[in-house]
Amino acid sequence: MDDQTLVIVVGAVFFGIVIIAIVSWFAQQRKNEEREQEFTRLATQYGLHFIAEDNSYSGRYDDGQKPFRTLGGKARNILQGSYRGRAVCVFEYRYTTTSSNGQTTSSTTHHFPIWVVGLPAAAPLFTVGAEGMFGGKVASALGFERLDIGDKAFDDAFKVKCDDEQFGRRVLHPAVIDLLRRTGPWDWRFSGPNMISYSQGVFEAAAAMPQLDLMCDLLDLVPADAWTRTGR
Repeated sequence: MDDQTLVIVVGAVFFGIVIIAIVSWFAQQRKNEEREQEFTRLATQYGLHFIAEDNSYSGRYDDGQKPFRTLGGKARNILQGSYRGRAVCVFEYRYTTTSSNGQTTSSTTHHFPIWVVGLPAAAPLFTVGAEGMFGGKVASALGFERLDIGDKAFDDAFKVKCDDEQFGRRVLHPAVIDLLRRTGPWDWRFSGPNMISYSQGVFEAAAAMPQLDLMCDLLDLVPADAWTRTGR
């Protein structure tokens, strides 16, 4: 291959990469617009307020727990208002990290749907999620802080932590435990005035209301006296 042919080939490859990048960008923009339209329809259907993007929401509910980061977070596709008699807010939280191998630097954007439901009263930090690789009993033996209920299957599946053990045990009413057994582990917590849940991935409108319903269903099962005893 002579030099002129090589230049033509390299130019064609470069041109092809540019075209692919442009097409991908427009396709992503179109997808984002369609997603915004879906959230707008959802807001109208449920009487919620839709905000396309407002980065102040990335810090508004930041309680220092996962997946929030101190700096650089953004928020989009925000739904806010009242639902089933509770103040609610849902949005996609995202941030970008960079990594380098010494020769090249790459960036990755992390996406997290966030659901927030107002609580009847401010609560101590109470977190529930999937148990890690060790399982409940092994984790306890290794000194990991946790709140067990004495049911091996549940304790091995769920990692429960609470700053106030008495409050935590009131929350883990048998009806709450039964609901969690049916759903399996998912990430949620009580933190101050809010119940917060999150997952990982781009926020799709179809996921917004089922998760809010699940959170409200759980709150409906928490004994009323759990809230009157918080802070005592």
